[in-house]
Amino acid sequence: MANSTPSLEPEVPPATARQPQRRALSLILFGGAAALAMYAVYSYQRIDPVGERVAVTPLTEPAELVARQHDVIGTFATGPAPGDRTLAVAADGTVEFVEIGADPASGRIKDTYRIARRGKTFCLTTAASGLIDIVNIDTMVYGGDTYRRTK
Repeated sequence: MANSTPSLEPEVPPATARQPQRRALSLILFGGAAALAMYAVYSYQRIDPVGERVAVTPLTEPAELVARQHDVIGTFATGPAPGDRTLAVAADGTVEFVEIGADPASGRIKDTYRIARRGKTFCLTTAASGLIDIVNIDTMVYGGDTYRRTK
């Protein structure tokens, strides 16, 4: 007669049953790491160089200089709320940056400018503050912020 008592040891699945799951998980993790690395390289290559000099040509023809200066003189602002900034361009060749609602001593920067051409567009090149792009008669862009004419 055969012994019909059940074995007290638990049944252990063979190790080969878990290998496909582990292999699939390893491939998924490796693929995710590779995709993340490729995205990091892509993002790094897209960064614009900071501090790179941009070729600008100052305007020297008197008639064009007078016409362009007439277009840029005025006050431009990012908005009316405290913390927004204004950009005041004067006929004497000065530009003043003011933060609305800031302490007058710390929130005001004065600089000088020259009107220049960068490619096919015009800009103001300043002595210490960088370039101010002239989009049109009512809009300028400085430091990534859009300034609209208020006066």
